[in-house]
Amino acid sequence: MRKISVILLVLVLAFLAWLCYFSNIILPTEIRTLVVETLEEATQKKVILGSINFNIFKGLVIKDLIIYDGNIAIFNSKEVSCAILVFPVFKKHVIIPVIRIKAPDIFIERRPDNTINILDPFSRKTPFRPKHDFSLSVHRIALSNGHVTFHDGALDPVFMKELNDVNMNLSLRLGARLKFDLKFGIPSEIPVRVTSSGEYDIFAKALNLNAQIKDLALKEFAPYYNSPNLPLPDGRLDLSAGVKYKDDVVDAKLETETKELVFPVDKITARLVSTARANIRYNIKDKKLSYFGNLNIGDMAISGIPDIGEADKIKGVVVFSDSIISSDSISANVLGLGVNAKIKIGDLRDPNPAIDINIISDLALDTLQKILKERFKIRLPAEFNGAGKLDLELRYKMPFSEPPSVNGSLGVSGASGFIAKNAPPIETIDGTIYFTSNQLKWSDLEFGYSGSNYRMSGTLTNFETPGVQMRLSSKDLSLESVFAVNNDLINFSKLSGRYHDIGFSVTGQAKIADPLKTESDMTGTLDIPLEDIGELFKDSKEKIAKIKPKGDVRAEFTLKGNIRDLRSCAIDTKLSSPSLSLYDFKLSDVSINYTQSGGMGELLSGHSSLYGGTVDFSGKADLRREKFPYSLNADIKGMKLERLKMDTAFRKQDMAGTVNVKTRMSGIQDDPAKLEGFGKIDITGGKLWQLNLFKGMGVMLFSSDFSNIIFSDGYCNFLIKDSSVFTDDLDLKSDVIIMRGSVKIGFDNSIDASLKAEIMEEAIEASNTVRRITKAIGKYSIIGITGTMKEPKYTIKADMADIMEDLAIALFRR
Repeated sequence: MRKISVILLVLVLAFLAWLCYFSNIILPTEIRTLVVETLEEATQKKVILGSINFNIFKGLVIKDLIIYDGNIAIFNSKEVSCAILVFPVFKKHVIIPVIRIKAPDIFIERRPDNTINILDPFSRKTPFRPKHDFSLSVHRIALSNGHVTFHDGALDPVFMKELNDVNMNLSLRLGARLKFDLKFGIPSEIPVRVTSSGEYDIFAKALNLNAQIKDLALKEFAPYYNSPNLPLPDGRLDLSAGVKYKDDVVDAKLETETKELVFPVDKITARLVSTARANIRYNIKDKKLSYFGNLNIGDMAISGIPDIGEADKIKGVVVFSDSIISSDSISANVLGLGVNAKIKIGDLRDPNPAIDINIISDLALDTLQKILKERFKIRLPAEFNGAGKLDLELRYKMPFSEPPSVNGSLGVSGASGFIAKNAPPIETIDGTIYFTSNQLKWSDLEFGYSGSNYRMSGTLTNFETPGVQMRLSSKDLSLESVFAVNNDLINFSKLSGRYHDIGFSVTGQAKIADPLKTESDMTGTLDIPLEDIGELFKDSKEKIAKIKPKGDVRAEFTLKGNIRDLRSCAIDTKLSSPSLSLYDFKLSDVSINYTQSGGMGELLSGHSSLYGGTVDFSGKADLRREKFPYSLNADIKGMKLERLKMDTAFRKQDMAGTVNVKTRMSGIQDDPAKLEGFGKIDITGGKLWQLNLFKGMGVMLFSSDFSNIIFSDGYCNFLIKDSSVFTDDLDLKSDVIIMRGSVKIGFDNSIDASLKAEIMEEAIEASNTVRRITKAIGKYSIIGITGTMKEPKYTIKADMADIMEDLAIALFRR
């Protein structure tokens, strides 16, 4: 036991000796230097430290700590103390549970570039790394009896405020988040008290706090508010706020109770006792304030209203924002009468805002039309029946130098009407129409017309000869139009939009005297995705689908005549397309000129690039007949088979060649059996053995590879008749083989061909007599082809007379 006491005594003496050494040698020199260097490195500012010592109760005690930003002391404290956990020191990690700061003077400045001086350490481009081996963790900072001087250098002149009796607890959470509790006062005639708590995200530079403010005078913060029409009121209020700050934007949710606020607006003064809730957003950089909320008025009086004077005993709920103040239900005493009304003040951003007094009434539409006409000289350009809701507004424009203007709105539901005597009725009208003495406006007005449902927005001016700007949409249609109506004539200065995916833009005029005959004189453009061409010609939609049209076509046109009967109209059209596809065949750089008059349509000219070549075409059609007859001329030059095959079933086959085609044909719509015509095809540089038609022949004729045979020349004249294409002078030539004969190909892909093949000397592998015999057989054999283009069948028949004759000549010569 005595030994243990001695050991403990020795340990205590050793600790006291170490403590004496630490306090008198380490702290005044090494630790003091370490603290100053660390603070300067962390803050990037000049640090002065009076002394540092150790107190067994307070821990480390720093006296006269001053931090300078240039020549300005932004932090000055007589005493800063902190306790240190000892054991982690031996692991080179110092943990400070709490730093206590007593009665500091703090200078906070927002600079003209919107940076804040005390946040500079958090704006470093590179994170702070201590130069020494020790790492440091601070868990909490407690500040008491502080004083803050705030300068806002971003305002001109500089805005200044003093905060006193500042008490704050600040703790660091994971993720670089600072949690704080803060209390302070703002010196004033009636001192303002602020209590708040919240959290600051160092990396995101984002602040969240909740605050309670007592006796706040808004006018003391007038430099932050720049609305020219609604100045900050006199008076004070109590406020509870939830505030978020990030990227120079403050968002706040407020609850207030006013003592008595006085709002002077032009010649009108309002005195208010109320409670309110509001959402506020303030951009510190550009001093823009936006807000919205509601105000529960306990008592309010307004004086100076032109033609009315004073309104008092006002009670109700008001919805407000930075642009407008309004109430749907206000009770008041006006001119000695108790009234219920709607009142609106706005737009507050306008230098001359207006005060609107609304009269709301449910009434029959025919009664409304009579009131508008007799009392307000407003005439509607139509006759309506049904129920409506009138919202009539008397507007006072400030300054109040003119009588109020008349505006209003009419809400309708299930109404009906007639625009013109001969036009179909408009049914199930739902929506709101806004009007003045000479104008109508409507937005998202829904109605039924001729079996379709529509939605419309627009403006109509001048009821005698209306001018209309309108947007109209339905399931399949969207359009914008600008037009004027004079009796039964409509003049369109703009008519554009989309029908399905077909875009259109038109100007011109139309007569609507007869609903079944709309005489038009139009000029315009169409942008047509060919996939939707069937929507323009619904009677032929299924037939058009079989053509498989693809691509985008632009049409520029003029049209005169009854638009409800396009075949009878006079039309001039220019069509163009960068690329299109018909029956899976592609054309590019397409241009077409088409004219139509007296029921006759003429394709004046057409041109397109086609698989490395070109095609030119023209034609005519008699549109007066139900199934109109037509004729078509086409001239294809330089088309490359190796490119054409990529859009056919032969895309993987080894085919090549340059093809020229001339043809003239005629027929009747939707009757392929009536198609007739003639033409000529020639081919050069051909490689056709991979076609199913010739591949079987090649196998029969050659034992070696035959796919590289190139026809140096080939042609045929052909006829189109009886649902087939026929030629009897097919002639294909190459250095290896010559093929001649007749071919008939049906529209159903059937084939019936009879060909003679003459094989050249170098193509025969045998020699001597066998070589000559093979040549003779090849030369005078007749190859028959039947079946289909996809699956042809072959037969070989020898011409025996010619064979025997050549054999005799060959034997005698031997």
